[in-house]
Amino acid sequence: MKLPKGEETLPFAEVNGKFLTLNELQTQYPEVLKALLQPVSALGAVSYASQTSSELLLTERFKQRMLQGRERTIHRVDLVFPILTPEEQLKHMQAKDEIGMELLAAERKFLQEEIRLIRN
Repeated sequence: MKLPKGEETLPFAEVNGKFLTLNELQTQYPEVLKALLQPVSALGAVSYASQTSSELLLTERFKQRMLQGRERTIHRVDLVFPILTPEEQLKHMQAKDEIGMELLAAERKFLQEEIRLIRN
């Protein structure tokens, strides 16, 4: 299971209140990983993305990436917040304001793309 460089160090799921990387899931909870990666059934089973993409998990992923120096300042076409540093982005995510929810949605898409890579 290959993830983009650096992503293997980020939390991939939350199990029993603890954030775990993909490698930790593989070694400590392989049955959980297998279940989480199952495709959504026609009966509407809960998908991996919705099970693991809680706002806390997504915020923690962003925070870890920021601490590694891998998050960038965002330049927006916006008169109110034209520039957002990684620290400001994290504050918005934690506040769950409009900008924070947009950033959480973007992080959720990153996680969903990683799931797609792992499944294929």
